Amino acid sequence: MEDQQITSETWPNYFNADGQILYEYQVRKCIFFKGIAPEARPQVWPFLLAVYPFSSTPHQRQTIDANNSKEYAKLCEAWQLLRDREDESYRKNRKIIDKDVLRTDRNHPYFTGDDNPNLDTLRNLLLAHTVLDPELGYVQGMNDILSPILATVQDEVKSFWCFVSYMKRMRNNFVNISMHDGLRSVMALTKFYDPELASMLQECAHGEEEDWLFCYQWLLLDFKREFEFEDAIVIWERIWAQFSTSHFHIFVALGIFQLYKSKIMSFHDLLELQMFIKGLAKNMNVQEVIRQALTVLWQLKADEELLPNDLKALIKPVEGAIFVPPPMIGFQRAQAKKNQIPKDRPTEPPSVFAGLHNKPSGSNQKLGSVGSSAYHDIPAGLLAPGRRTHPKGPQRTIVTQPLAGRMGGRSALVNGDIWIQCFTRERHPYYWNPTTNICTWESPENALTGTGRIPNIWAQYYTPNGHPYFYNPKLHVTQWLPPY
Repeated sequence: MEDQQITSETWPNYFNADGQILYEYQVRKCIFFKGIAPEARPQVWPFLLAVYPFSSTPHQRQTIDANNSKEYAKLCEAWQLLRDREDESYRKNRKIIDKDVLRTDRNHPYFTGDDNPNLDTLRNLLLAHTVLDPELGYVQGMNDILSPILATVQDEVKSFWCFVSYMKRMRNNFVNISMHDGLRSVMALTKFYDPELASMLQECAHGEEEDWLFCYQWLLLDFKREFEFEDAIVIWERIWAQFSTSHFHIFVALGIFQLYKSKIMSFHDLLELQMFIKGLAKNMNVQEVIRQALTVLWQLKADEELLPNDLKALIKPVEGAIFVPPPMIGFQRAQAKKNQIPKDRPTEPPSVFAGLHNKPSGSNQKLGSVGSSAYHDIPAGLLAPGRRTHPKGPQRTIVTQPLAGRMGGRSALVNGDIWIQCFTRERHPYYWNPTTNICTWESPENALTGTGRIPNIWAQYYTPNGHPYFYNPKLHVTQWLPPY
């Protein structure tokens, strides 16, 4: 399973013979970097939104579906009973829901037409949720969260439980508990990453947190109204992936700031800034925003030791949300011995220690744990910011943007993977992939073929216990995860 977009054709390859997903880590990684093809989303979203556990079997999923159907039917009976009793809370919620349903994504094919039954389904789902969470009831904006789920999954019961799962994360937004936390996070990270831009925004906002409310709608609905329908889904899937951070929405905000920094810096009036931000809605390129958000995220990860403690949590997933690869990945030598490997299996490669036999001459510096400060000793200003294109063609555009003068390395998007250039204490450059925790001496873009892909020359080997691992002699890296 190569790091590529998940499609309906490739999705079955992620399951083992028992119908369980083999590599949750790989699934989340592919979604985070490549996304999901539209036709595969109805199959993938129930896993991504925790309706199904990744480890569940087909029989277990059937049981979950049966239980969810019964529970949803009870919720529908409950709101219908409230309707018959003319309950005051029901009437209040129903009045707002009816108004919002009639203006929810009516240009989308799934919701067009005056007598569209999908509008009734949307209404029923929102009413059922008011019964499930009577304390919150219905709040405007929930319709915007539900409509893409229903239009994509197109199954009433599954859509409801996907919506319930998403609302567990979004609920506090609708009672303003976490909105100010989100705004403070955007402010704090902007101050650290780009003090110049932060100073200007603070000046426009008169130093008041409340005046950063031009970001409010971004965070309230996870950019649902800032992008076209399908593009908003692309953002959501990266957020749901919970791959390298549980706060990717914060980095999307910073990515937008960075993309439009030159224009934003020209404003000195809050009203003008607010009007400009409002005008960005539906006029942004989602891939450019994601690329910039990833650049900010990986540069902050590379400079983690300089981050204040309260910001370090923003560049990591919440506990239990990330499913890391085995600890041997990339750096620890696989202690395989030829006499312990079956004869029909390939033997150990010349060196499975990442980059060992390509070490620069005259250097006694060995690559070890990437977390060690010895391998992030990057002199500020060593590389100038800017943009250059790899000579082999435009597919390998390298973005160089040092972290506000704090880091001299550069990040590069190579074949969908983020690589950051780092230096040993002796100033020998090496390249770190924060996604897989792999280091290599060779520049990743130099390993690309004319088609823009890393050569498919991975070989499979086995540990003494029979565990497979994979070695790429071109990149001189070893990893547990299958590269195909």
